[in-house]
Amino acid sequence: MQPAHDLTLLGFGPHAYPMLVELAAACWKKSPEDLRVQVIHNLPVTPGALHGIMPEGWPQPSFTPMASWEPGEWDGVRMPGVLREPAVSLTWEAMRKAKGLKMEDLGVLVHPSAQVAPSAELGPGTWVQPHATVATMSKLGPCCYVNRQASVGHHNNWGAFSRINPGAHTAGSVVLGERVTIGMGALVREGTKVESGAIIGAGSLVLKDVMEGQTVMGVPAVPRPSKLAS
Repeated sequence: MQPAHDLTLLGFGPHAYPMLVELAAACWKKSPEDLRVQVIHNLPVTPGALHGIMPEGWPQPSFTPMASWEPGEWDGVRMPGVLREPAVSLTWEAMRKAKGLKMEDLGVLVHPSAQVAPSAELGPGTWVQPHATVATMSKLGPCCYVNRQASVGHHNNWGAFSRINPGAHTAGSVVLGERVTIGMGALVREGTKVESGAIIGAGSLVLKDVMEGQTVMGVPAVPRPSKLAS
């Protein structure tokens, strides 16, 4: 029996939606117009939320409130439908508690132009966008996101819900905790450890370990002051 949907997105981000649909379509060598997409939302969705954000010829997805959703084979491939923290981890936790989902219930989608080493591991719920690279023996945790033209160096180890933005690079043996965000064009030095909840600003050069919850930026990257000096 064929599932009712090709793709089920957990959570709804209007601007993320067309990017994720295009990536899924490329993975399956289909047209985005032909994909049957279901969106499970835990917050109200405004009518016309996708107007002007996705091509006019695309069909609207099926919107299903989380409260009335019954997970099953008809969902097709399940993936996170939001991309930024803390939205991803909060949405996942809500879905997990309400519906008893496990990480293993999620798929993995990698654009055909991306290069993922045979020895690399991608956690469930991970998206890899066009022309990205995940190198030898790297291990990404669940619900990670590797954006366009980003590269993950060899022997990286990433925690769940971590994200690297376009054109950013981590060198070899970099360790990320959970819910780390690496900004566009940033560089992280070999062997660096970035602890959970940290944010690396766009264009930064990270030469030292980053502590939990810190925001660092600059060349070289330094912690952002917690408040302006009086």
